[in-house]
Formats: sequence, structure tokens, C-alpha cells
Amino acid sequence: MINRSDSLPYRSESNTRVILAGTSIRDILEVSIADDSWQPVSVPTGISCKAILATTRDGGDWKISHLVAGTRYLTVKAPLSIDIAGLSEEILFYAQSSSGNKTLEVLFLD
Repeated sequence: MINRSDSLPYRSESNTRVILAGTSIRDILEVSIADDSWQPVSVPTGISCKAILATTRDGGDWKISHLVAGTRYLTVKAPLSIDIAGLSEEILFYAQSSSGNKTLEVLFLD
């Protein structure tokens, strides 16, 4: 079994093939995002993750960037699912609302 830091081991199928995906909920984070600034989204303290699911509470569009200033971004129009190995307190991305203030909900899977 593969294990990274405080992360749970990856699960295996009956034929011992490793399932490289999150299989349990580690935490859920609510992040306030506005349309005039970029907010960092980090892995919560004390956990790590193998995957995330992110969406706004109202289902509205939002933007994601790997850059703190958001000079290059992607507009997200549906729930976003990413297989990403994140460590405790690591910034995964920056988020901004497409219009108005919103709550971004992020599910962390391990």
C-alpha cells in the first residue's frame, strides 16, 4: 500500500490493483470569495488529501487560478473535481467569484 505523510493508505481492488483516488471524506471547508480579490484555498491543518470537489453554495460561476494575482484563470461553471495530492496547509489554488460575494465549498477526500 502506498502512503504519504498523514494520509490514509490507498485502497486496493481484490486483484491488488491500487485505486488512486480519494475514498473517504477528511474535511469540508467553506471559503468566502468575492469578485474583487483572489482568495487562497488551502488544505485544512492536520490533514492531507488525494482529491477535492469544489463548488459554490449557490451553484454560480467562479474562477480558479494557480497564480496569486489570478492573471491566468479558468471560469468554473459546474462542480470541479480534481485528483490532487495536497499536504496540510498547502495552498492548492486561488479562487474568485465571477460576480458578487459567494461561499466556495470544498470537500477534501483521502
